[in-house]
Amino acid sequence: MKKYFGLGLVFFSLFFASAAIAEDASPVQTPAVPAPVKRTEAEEKKLAELRKKIEEKRTELNGSEWELTFNSSSNPKIKGAKDIFTFQNGQFKSTGYQKRGFTPTNYTITIPSETEETGVWETMLTGKEGVVFIRGEWNKETMNGSITEQLEDGKEI
Repeated sequence: MKKYFGLGLVFFSLFFASAAIAEDASPVQTPAVPAPVKRTEAEEKKLAELRKKIEEKRTELNGSEWELTFNSSSNPKIKGAKDIFTFQNGQFKSTGYQKRGFTPTNYTITIPSETEETGVWETMLTGKEGVVFIRGEWNKETMNGSITEQLEDGKEI
């Protein structure tokens, strides 16, 4: 009885394997490419103005160096700590984070509102300790922001 059962299992397995191969042999259908978004002339103009404003902010930030003093309500060790942030050729660099093994990286710039003069930059640093997210808002000579560290040992600062 065991011999027949084993052969039945082999036959059963072969049947389903060949069915799976037959299914794979069917022609592959790729999803249709979505049609490009059509914008009105007014929308195109508004988008061009936004891109121009972002490029102006990028130019304003490029080549700048900021001496920062940190404040933290949750970690008294950080309060009063200092660092230097440098923005050069689309790269962000932090003196303090470089000392900790985090390498320079790119950053993005956005503008929160058409009427505001404030620019927003964001970046993510990676290093042996974990990941650091930095977000800053600046207007002329003033910068404020936040830093979130997600470290390998599970701590978040």
